[in-house]
Amino acid sequence: MINYKLMKNNNASSANYGRYYAKAVHTQTVDLDTLAERIQRNCTAKKSDCLAVLTELVEVLHDELMASHVVKIDGFGSFKVGLKSKYAKTDSEFNASQHISGCKVNFRPEYTIVANGTYVDEEGNTKVKKHAEAELTKGVQYKMY
Repeated sequence: MINYKLMKNNNASSANYGRYYAKAVHTQTVDLDTLAERIQRNCTAKKSDCLAVLTELVEVLHDELMASHVVKIDGFGSFKVGLKSKYAKTDSEFNASQHISGCKVNFRPEYTIVANGTYVDEEGNTKVKKHAEAELTKGVQYKMY
């Protein structure tokens, strides 16, 4: 169940000023130790094995992202680095140390293809679907918090 609360749009310049929208409410943060414990309950691996793999996954993910690679985890999604950049008037005026202010990690969930309609997958291919739905949120229900 995904919890939400209603928020009023107080941005006077917005076309939706004064209207209400749902905002997700997060009730806790789950750490690697908790994930390892839950994975242990669902398979034959011990918690220490799960924790070792998850810890190493984080380190390898970092290394691959820093090498400008996209990391795709089948059935889950893809991670890639995005840059926070200021504009330069011309390409010759662009200076990385002045115009790039940082980076962030972008995550794109893997989508399920459903008949009727289209969406673009991670490789830029047009796929047919009725409703793009991430595997991780399939069958979701909502509850006012």
